[in-house]
Amino acid sequence: MWRPRPTANRRSISSSAPPATASSATPPLPGRRVQARLTRGGDGAPFQPGRRDRFRDRNVIAVGAAAQVLPPLGAGALHLIHRAAGHLVRLWPATADGAVEAREFDRLMTAEVEADRDFALMLLRRQGATLTAPAAHRLALFEARGRVSRREQEPFTPGFLAAALLASGVRPRRVDPMAEALDPAMLAARADRIRDLASRTASTLPPWNPAP
Repeated sequence: MWRPRPTANRRSISSSAPPATASSATPPLPGRRVQARLTRGGDGAPFQPGRRDRFRDRNVIAVGAAAQVLPPLGAGALHLIHRAAGHLVRLWPATADGAVEAREFDRLMTAEVEADRDFALMLLRRQGATLTAPAAHRLALFEARGRVSRREQEPFTPGFLAAALLASGVRPRRVDPMAEALDPAMLAARADRIRDLASRTASTLPPWNPAP
């Protein structure tokens, strides 16, 4: 068990109902709006985050919800399904049983799922999530000098991890000496160029129209 059991409360409501004030997912389904809530109690169905010991057994592959249940705020099931499909193609078996490739597939997917789990747990630490030893190490390393350690099969870039931790309230106690050597004016000019590029790109895109 990776964290205290939360409650997943899922219900379908009519499209004529007012928008929910809480966090909700609203995919464009005809005539319906699907709302998902996550609470620490209530009348929803509890779920226990975890993963399978094996993701591949001969010609059977477990992906998505059949393979793992992750805490919220992770990379998401679609990302892991995409990664599983890529590993499967690259590790297509050379023999009938495919035992060697299956073991490597299990190793890679275990690393991916656990990296996603640890990322979510770091962001949920203030809500009572219990950190694993790797997650606690990564958090302590970032709190010391803002350093990000990247593991094998890490689904996140160091910049994304740093931004997510900063946004969740983690502040390094000291600055990395290599960061102090950078010219602030140069960094500000680069940030301005990135902002201007993003703004110009967004202005050329067609407007988004939700499905009726």
